[in-house]
Amino acid sequence: MASAGRRARASMRGYRQRALSASGLDRVGVAWGRLPERARGLTPIVLVVGLAVTYPFYVASLPTNIPVILTFPPLHDAVTILVFVMMAVGLNIVVGYAGLLDLGYVAFYAIGAYTAGWLASGQFQQVYAPRNYIVCGQAGPLGWEVSACTGAKLADPAKEVVGIVGDYSFQFLIEELAVAAQYHIPFVMILLNNAYLGLIRQAERAYRMDYEVQLAFANVNAPEIGEYGVDHVRAAEAFGCCAVRVFAPEKIAGAIAWARRESAAQRLPVIVEIITERVTDIAMGAEIDAITEFEEVIDLPAAAALEPV
Repeated sequence: MASAGRRARASMRGYRQRALSASGLDRVGVAWGRLPERARGLTPIVLVVGLAVTYPFYVASLPTNIPVILTFPPLHDAVTILVFVMMAVGLNIVVGYAGLLDLGYVAFYAIGAYTAGWLASGQFQQVYAPRNYIVCGQAGPLGWEVSACTGAKLADPAKEVVGIVGDYSFQFLIEELAVAAQYHIPFVMILLNNAYLGLIRQAERAYRMDYEVQLAFANVNAPEIGEYGVDHVRAAEAFGCCAVRVFAPEKIAGAIAWARRESAAQRLPVIVEIITERVTDIAMGAEIDAITEFEEVIDLPAAAALEPV
């Protein structure tokens, strides 16, 4: 038995060495070791300064707003590539150097930096008490919402918990619904389904891209949803929860009211899937006083405003 364990460990070490060699990381490590100690010490500082310079470009897509860069597509593309390379390489090295995360994890971190559910919905919600509106913050991981609702309900069982999630973030850790169902943890989840990685699609606009971010397909098992792909209602039911799908805006209020009653009665998560238009650009900007509205702004009458309950 011990001999088998030693062979397994030796095999794993051999696999790691081959992986390092194939990826070129071993050569990177050798080159790093040859750098003078002073250079190695200054590297994080240089990278942080580089990130500080490029971050505004990354956040606000400034390359598209500078006339000189906008006039020359090759220059625009070069600046875009430089910004993303600096951000990707810099974040990986700085975070890895600090020992906070394994190298390579930052790719996931960047993709999950925002979730469309709270970015879209947060602009319309009114909050009247502290600690009643919980978001994942700047570093919002995909799949956060189901577990966050579960935790919030366990932390304060007397409170009613309602979450808002986009379709892909919901799919990311959909299996956590089974945990909430197993332990009878009730909450309502509003699922905004546009069958798109909408936030990434919107970020790609600045670079004239719309590449591999669509989640739409014709589900032969759910023709009633057309090209909206995953049948979230049946998926939620498969995990022991209740769910309803809404196509028309006038049906939303009734569906949410039903979900609240059903969740309380069944002691289970209840999903309200709302089929939205495929392409919508969310208002956003680099500063709170510099928000860009990409869609027509509709001002609701004062009578439609929510009042504290």
